Amino acid sequence: LVDAPVTALQSTGLLSEDGEGSVRDPLNKRSEFALRRAHEAIAMNIKASVATSIVSRVSVAWLKRLSSMLPDSNKRVISGLDRLLKASAFTADTSLDAMIFTSRALVCAVAARRNLWPRARPADLKAKSIVQAFPFQGEMLFGDALQKILIETRDKKKVMPRTLTKGDRKTFSNVHTQ
Repeated sequence: LVDAPVTALQSTGLLSEDGEGSVRDPLNKRSEFALRRAHEAIAMNIKASVATSIVSRVSVAWLKRLSSMLPDSNKRVISGLDRLLKASAFTADTSLDAMIFTSRALVCAVAARRNLWPRARPADLKAKSIVQAFPFQGEMLFGDALQKILIETRDKKKVMPRTLTKGDRKTFSNVHTQ
């Protein structure tokens, strides 16, 4: 989802008629679709890595318990269990690493979507870069930090300011550093 004030700033040629804020330009639309699909695929990869890590950690605990139940006279069985224990520990560690690296890829996909939306916005570069630096929170691309800089129009709609005045720059910088 994209924050409504950000979609309101886009020129009418870029937005759909339904008010959902989808991109209309064919190239940007393909990019948005690809980024959404990448986000979904990366999220599913994170789920799979978490499940693999959990199952591997549980199998390590089970193998430790099983090896403690065996008498010391079963050297070959204990040796085999030790190898399985090491393999399960390795799988648990590598699946956790995969989850961390995949999370980084997810951050890149979100950043790319955040960079796509303000492209056609009629504002100066500083305003765009400040908005893009807002932290990602919740389901919206720009989150609660955006609410602090919005202005209300005559129609009682909240929109982003088109240009920055000296007072706005102070407000922008205060929001950015929080």
